[in-house]
Amino acid sequence: MRRVLILMLLALMTIPGGLVRGDSFVHKEFDQLVTEAEQIFVGTVTASQSRKLPTGAIVTDVTFSSLRVLKGSEARGDIVLTVLGGSVEGETLKVGGFPEFRLGVTYLIFSKDNGTAIFPVVGGAQGMFQIKRDPTTGEELVLDAHGMAITSPTVTDAISTSASTPGPLRPPSPVTLDAFVQAIKNRLSP
Repeated sequence: MRRVLILMLLALMTIPGGLVRGDSFVHKEFDQLVTEAEQIFVGTVTASQSRKLPTGAIVTDVTFSSLRVLKGSEARGDIVLTVLGGSVEGETLKVGGFPEFRLGVTYLIFSKDNGTAIFPVVGGAQGMFQIKRDPTTGEELVLDAHGMAITSPTVTDAISTSASTPGPLRPPSPVTLDAFVQAIKNRLSP
């Protein structure tokens, strides 16, 4: 346990200035997710590779494929997000409060400061959504980072405002990916 704490402190001390910010997991409204994100994309996790930095900190490179970029520069191939934590040669660094990316799962991600932030997703779990296909209708549905119905009032309000039949969504109403993407596009258009 002591070794993990020492590694965590080393990792935080060796991260370039500006990396560790207290605002990383502060509550974010839907508009903040959209405006603060440097890149917004939908992609499936196809690889996850942990490595040790020269400082001793462990990071994991999470690769997203089958991309649909909604904001930011178009990716040539895959997008790789680098997050603090992982396992290398029997050593594990786990950071409490960080949601985990799972292999084979499709996510909608609001990304910021990739390569310089310890968790490059706006608002932590707030900027990370799972996409699941409804087995009955075949529609792609958006769930929160933990695979549960979206309950954030600002997210559901933004989506219901963008829907073709506006009206308040009552969580845990399913949210379609198309409606979510339209809400993002509406916020991005001038």
